[in-house]
Amino acid sequence: MTGTLTVEYRRPTPMGVELTVRERLRSHEGRKVTVALELASAENVCARGEMIAIENPPTL
Repeated sequence: MTGTLTVEYRRPTPMGVELTVRERLRSHEGRKVTVALELASAENVCARGEMIAIENPPTL
Protein backbone atom coordinates (compact mmCIF):
# COMPACT_ATOMS: atom_id res chain seq x y z
CA MET A 1 0.00 0.00 0.00
CA THR A 2 1.38 3.43 -0.93
CA GLY A 3 2.22 5.56 2.10
CA THR A 4 3.65 8.55 0.22
CA LEU A 5 4.49 9.33 -3.38
CA THR A 6 6.66 12.33 -4.27
CA VAL A 7 7.04 13.34 -7.94
CA GLU A 8 9.40 15.90 -9.48
CA TYR A 9 8.36 16.81 -13.02
CA ARG A 10 11.47 17.51 -15.10
CA ARG A 11 10.02 18.12 -18.62
CA PRO A 12 6.78 17.48 -20.52
CA THR A 13 6.00 13.82 -21.15
CA PRO A 14 5.52 13.23 -24.89
CA MET A 15 2.45 11.39 -26.19
CA GLY A 16 2.49 8.60 -28.76
CA VAL A 17 6.01 7.38 -27.96
CA GLU A 18 7.36 4.50 -25.90
CA LEU A 19 8.00 5.42 -22.27
CA THR A 20 10.25 3.61 -19.82
CA VAL A 21 9.67 3.31 -16.09
CA ARG A 22 12.72 2.45 -14.00
CA GLU A 23 12.65 1.63 -10.33
CA ARG A 24 15.34 0.99 -7.74
CA LEU A 25 14.84 -0.40 -4.27
CA ARG A 26 16.43 2.03 -1.81
CA SER A 27 15.60 0.31 1.45
CA HIS A 28 13.45 -2.38 3.01
CA GLU A 29 13.04 -2.04 6.77
CA GLY A 30 10.42 -4.30 8.30
CA ARG A 31 7.16 -3.51 6.48
CA LYS A 32 8.45 -0.18 5.09
CA VAL A 33 9.80 -0.19 1.51
CA THR A 34 11.37 2.86 -0.19
CA VAL A 35 11.64 2.87 -3.99
CA ALA A 36 13.20 5.45 -6.36
CA LEU A 37 11.26 5.89 -9.63
CA GLU A 38 12.02 7.43 -13.00
CA LEU A 39 9.87 7.98 -16.13
CA ALA A 40 11.78 8.52 -19.38
CA SER A 41 11.21 8.96 -23.11
CA ALA A 42 14.30 7.58 -24.86
CA GLU A 43 17.06 9.02 -22.63
CA ASN A 44 15.11 12.12 -21.60
CA VAL A 45 13.94 11.92 -18.01
CA CYS A 46 10.40 13.34 -17.78
CA ALA A 47 9.80 12.73 -14.07
CA ARG A 48 11.56 11.39 -11.00
CA GLY A 49 10.05 10.33 -7.75
CA GLU A 50 10.18 8.36 -4.55
CA MET A 51 7.56 6.06 -3.10
CA ILE A 52 7.30 4.80 0.44
CA ALA A 53 5.10 1.71 0.62
CA ILE A 54 3.91 -0.26 3.60
CA GLU A 55 3.49 -4.01 3.20
CA ASN A 56 0.16 -5.30 4.45
CA PRO A 57 0.48 -7.85 7.25
CA PRO A 58 -0.39 -11.39 6.15
CA THR A 59 -4.03 -12.36 6.64
CA LEU A 60 -4.92 -15.55 8.42
